[in-house]
Amino acid sequence: TANAALPKAGGAMTGDINAADNVIGFDNESQTSSGTVDVHFWQTGNKQTLVTNGTVTTLRLHFPAVSCNVLLVVNYGGVHTIATPAGYEGTGTGTAATIKWAGGTEPTWTETSGKYDIMSFFYDADTNIAYGVASLNF
Repeated sequence: TANAALPKAGGAMTGDINAADNVIGFDNESQTSSGTVDVHFWQTGNKQTLVTNGTVTTLRLHFPAVSCNVLLVVNYGGVHTIATPAGYEGTGTGTAATIKWAGGTEPTWTETSGKYDIMSFFYDADTNIAYGVASLNF
């Protein structure tokens, strides 16, 4: 029925979802970090913020087990460099995911205190490929 609730885990929906005049929102998870950074929060939400408090030497992006669109905002808390992002399938560091950037080259990150870069990905769980675009220097 239209008012039936889905179970908290498992379950399946069929048919179309029509948001009509409504908005579907996502929590924005945030973490402050440097060194080796694991972005696991995409397991619980599609929008994430990373605030740097030092150089990010390893950036591991853990994509969900399903195809989806995800976004990472990098807030530079100082003049900090960002390592080339590496993608992984799931919450562990097991199966590597391929990250492909628009234009074929990883962007040059802003890395300036008080600035923001945004990484947006379409993750294809069937092929384990994340297609990324960057919006830079906010």
